[in-house]
Formats: sequence, C-alpha cells, structure tokens
Amino acid sequence: MLELLRAESVVFRYPARPGKDFLLDGVSFVVPQGMMVAVVGANGSGKSTLLKVLLGYARPTQGRVLVQRLDKSSDLVPLQGTLGRHFRLGYVAQTNSLDTKLTVAQNLDLAGMLFGIPSRERRERAERLTGVLGISDFRPAVVAELSGGQRRRADLARALMCDPQMLILDEGAAGLDGAALRDLASRLNNMLRDPSQGVSLRGVLLVSHLEAELEGADSFVALNCGRASRQIMRSELEGSARFDRLVLGLVEEGSEIRRAQVEAVLQRLGADQVLQDAPRSQGRVDCRVRDGQSFLPQLFASEVAAHIDNVELKPENLMDRVNRAAALPGPGVGI
Repeated sequence: MLELLRAESVVFRYPARPGKDFLLDGVSFVVPQGMMVAVVGANGSGKSTLLKVLLGYARPTQGRVLVQRLDKSSDLVPLQGTLGRHFRLGYVAQTNSLDTKLTVAQNLDLAGMLFGIPSRERRERAERLTGVLGISDFRPAVVAELSGGQRRRADLARALMCDPQMLILDEGAAGLDGAALRDLASRLNNMLRDPSQGVSLRGVLLVSHLEAELEGADSFVALNCGRASRQIMRSELEGSARFDRLVLGLVEEGSEIRRAQVEAVLQRLGADQVLQDAPRSQGRVDCRVRDGQSFLPQLFASEVAAHIDNVELKPENLMDRVNRAAALPGPGVGI
C-alpha cells in the first residue's frame, strides 16, 4: 500500500512549558494513497497542534513525519520545511479563505494565478471544478451574496485549483447541515476515486468532529488529550456489533445514592458500559446496550424503575462506533 504521509510516534510540547502535559503524545497513523483518513476528537484533543506538525509549521519534540518522495516512488522521506514543498497541497481551513468582495470566478482565477496556471487553463479548471462541486451557476456571484454551503463549496474549489495530490480539510465543512455534509463527502470520494473527474487527488486528510462529514472516510484516528488511538478501518466498524445509547435522567432527590443503585442494575442486566462523560451532579446516567428495545422492559421491571425520571434511547452513530473501537485492542493499520 503506497503512502502519501506517515506520522511515527509524534510527540509535541512547547519548549517554554517544561514539565507540562504533552500536547501530542506518541501519535502514529498513515494516509495511504487513494484513501480518505479522518482525525477526530473533541476540542482540546490536539487536532490543531497535529495539523501544525503535519503541515511543517511546528517541529515535533520527538518522532517524525514522513512523506512520499517527489518522484512518486514508494519511498518515504522525512518532512523538510512545509508539506507543500513535497507535493501539491490543497488546504481548506475552518474559516472561509475567499475574498467576499470578489465573485467566485474571480476568487478561483486569483488562486490559479498564484500557482502560475495559464489563463485559459485557469478558466477551464474553474469551470470543471464548479461543475463537479455543483456550483456552476454561482461563478458570476459575489461571494458575500452566497449561502454558507455555497461558500464552503467555492472554498473547496479554490483549494483544488492547484490540482493537489493531497487535500487537507481542517473542519472544512463547518456550518453545513447534514444533507450538505453527506453530499460534499460523496463528491470528495468521487474526485479521489474517479479519474474522469479530472482531478489528480491521491489522498485526503480530514480533521472533523461532524458525524455526516465522516461518512466518506476509509479510516479513523481518534485523538484524546494528545494521544491517538490505533488507526481504525471502516471495514472493522462495519463488521462490529451495533449498540444503542441509553441516557437516563434520574429523580433529583438523593441522586448520588440513586445513581449508584441504577448503575449497579444496569451492569447486572448486561449494559456494555456506563459512560462517565456527564458530570455526576446532573443526575444523568449514560450507557450502551446491545438492544435498547429489549433492554428497557427489563430495566423498568427492576427495583430502580422509580428512580428514573426520563429516558432517551438512540442508535449508536458513526462517531460513537469510532470512539468505542478506539478503546479496544485490534489490528487497525500497521504502523
């Protein structure tokens, strides 16, 4: 499997903060050619710091970043300088990079000029990209007049004007609704896998916490306080058992005692895990169950039924499954 990029045991902390916690602590993963890799994690997990290291704007304290050679051989070489010096790189940031006073066509033309693309080729490339991304009709429109979704697509077209070999999206679809996110993920996958799209894209690194944006990813790396899970393949998630998430609101009086009793019964009935992601003072208990519809009658037939004030049952989503797999041992992707 050819690789565009490989992070090996990357550690990072600021030199001015000796003895402080690591911002990155042994992060390892690969971006194989022809695949979309998603790095996921909550705010403060280390995603932005990792991007700085991968882009070459921060040097790791330990470990290293390797990239594919310019001659496109299978050999990897250490990252020297910025990532864009090694191959054509497209980048979409959290905030929109377009000039809102210019039209979409003018923004794309300006991006092409910066990469030294001849005038005719710039026009042809802008027409092709806006067509692939479904915004052909908005080329003459001033960016300030576009909706949020139209701006994100135009910003992605701007990043693709250099015909990148690798695309990095840093929360690049922020502000889009679920349907727009899924549509954008589908279009990116088509560009990555279908040569007829006229794009030389060979790999995508996606940094996000948005469920719908992750639908097109081939593998996942979960960051938590600077530490990375093993790399989890989508095939592993699709072959794993499905769970429901059960959230119980407790009667407030004597909530700590009641909570302990409820947790004990949940475990006795076979709840997979009682999750501790909510403050105990909120009087809430989260857990995973294999079949919520069958589990609930057992719970309400138990001695703690009177302690439960409300119930929320929802199927496990993709982010839940990634986080669950991240906590389990397994093969993942060899590092």
